[in-house]
Amino acid sequence: MSGQTWQDWHLVDAPALAGRELPAADQLPTAVPRLALHGWLDNADSMTPLLTQLHGGDGARSLSLDLPGHGFSSHSEAHVHAPFYDHVDALLRVAQRWTGAQQSGQPGQPGQDQPPIAPFDLIGHSMGAGIACLFAASFPEYVRKLVLIDSLGPLSGLEQQFAADLRKGLLARTRASLKPTYPSPEAAAAARTGQFGIRAEQVQSFLARGLQQTELGWTWRSDARMTRPSPTRFTEVQVLSAIEAVQAPSLVILAAPRTQFLDNPVMLERLRRWQQRGQVADLPGNHHLHLDAPAPGQ
Repeated sequence: MSGQTWQDWHLVDAPALAGRELPAADQLPTAVPRLALHGWLDNADSMTPLLTQLHGGDGARSLSLDLPGHGFSSHSEAHVHAPFYDHVDALLRVAQRWTGAQQSGQPGQPGQDQPPIAPFDLIGHSMGAGIACLFAASFPEYVRKLVLIDSLGPLSGLEQQFAADLRKGLLARTRASLKPTYPSPEAAAAARTGQFGIRAEQVQSFLARGLQQTELGWTWRSDARMTRPSPTRFTEVQVLSAIEAVQAPSLVILAAPRTQFLDNPVMLERLRRWQQRGQVADLPGNHHLHLDAPAPGQ
């Protein structure tokens, strides 16, 4: 439709963030921008096929972000151990620079007052959907539409297990976080294949951006600390409160058959809440159904 191609995008002030941007179509420069967040241990390239499909419909400016610790974004500082809060903060910084720069015509600079954030559509998959949910709840004035893919919000913990979770998470900090290495990119892809039903060809869509070569072989760029158990989790009451605070029209897309961690009484109650607030659609596929499903309706 527009002849536009994906470009590298960077936010250089620490911690540095990266992503992939698709400029707005020349003939539709005023379309509402669209921002997407990938899932745990994925990267920006896992969301570009869907954004490309949607761009073909309205020509909107699109950004697929590498979340901190993923892809080409910086890893979090050594003292950071509550990534969900920091991921929401990272999204706020991106919104200030990316949509603000679009509105003002000038890129934002560190230390300068930022132009107002222009409303945008927000899409998240899995962990990215949890972050998107929290952002839409905390900053409803910035999110025009919200789409969650195979997620009903961030994971929560049982209040009665708080002390045990805290102990487990703190002890995990003292252990070295080592990432596996593989003799080839194909071997790395094979190791990732099968997780929540993901197929080899789906892994290929974000493989190049996710891998780096070292002296020991090929390994993932993602921060190894992302695999540690969290010392703190949201309570389910907090998550339900966030869902209720979302004001944007919402679309929840779930894989059919249902992904295992979404098929329990806690998640069924969340599903009921989302059904009261927006549209819920079940599409055939696995946890990464956005990599091969048709683009959802606007």
